[in-house]
Amino acid sequence: MNARSGVPSDSTTLLDNLLRRAPLDVFLFDTDLICRYAAPAGDEFLGQRRDQFIGRHATEILAPAADRLRDALERALHERLPWQDHDFRFTVHGSSGKTSCCWAIEVEPMADEDYQGIMVTLADMTDLIEERDRLRDEVADLRQRENERSRAFAEMVVNVRELLAPPLGYLQVIARRPHILRGRSPAAVITKHVLPRLNELVDTLARAREPQLHGSNG
Repeated sequence: MNARSGVPSDSTTLLDNLLRRAPLDVFLFDTDLICRYAAPAGDEFLGQRRDQFIGRHATEILAPAADRLRDALERALHERLPWQDHDFRFTVHGSSGKTSCCWAIEVEPMADEDYQGIMVTLADMTDLIEERDRLRDEVADLRQRENERSRAFAEMVVNVRELLAPPLGYLQVIARRPHILRGRSPAAVITKHVLPRLNELVDTLARAREPQLHGSNG
C-alpha cells in the first residue's frame, strides 16, 4: 500500500479471499476517510456490492457514520485512539422500509511506512442480540411468574392457618376439656364449627391448585 492515500498493492490474493469469506466486513480508509479497500462478508454490505465502495467517503458507506460513529473514526485518525462497540444499534432507512441493525465494531488506527489511515471491522450481531434480548425477556417473565407464585403461596398459607385455627381449638376442647361445652354434644360442635371450616379449607386448596394445573397444561 502507498502511504497516506494508499491503494492496496502487495496484498495477496489468498489474504483477500480469506477476508472476503470471513463473517466480518473489513474496510480500510485513508486519512481523508476515503475507502481504499473493502472486503464485505459475502461481497455485499448493506445491499451494496464490494466494487461500489472504493473511492467513497466513510459517511456514504457506513449508514450511521454522520453522527457518533464518525466521531469515533475522526478520533482514531487524529488522536490515534482505537475504539470499539459490541452493541452498536442503528436503523437503516431503505426503499423497503426501516431495518434495525446491530454491529460489533472495531476501529483501529494504522500508521506505518506502508499505510496511514484506519481499519474498520464490523460483525453483524443483530440475530445474536435479538436472541439475547428474547432470552432476557423470558428470564424476566419466569422470575415474575415465580414471584407471583411465591406471593400466592404465602397468602394461601395465611388463609389455611386462619381456617384451621377455630377447628383445632374446638377439637382440643372436645379432647381435653369437654366440660367447657356446657352440655353441647361433641357431634353438634363438630357439625357447626369444625366441618364448615374444613370444607372451606378444602375449597381454598382446590382453588389454589387449579391455576397450577392450567399452567402445566399450557
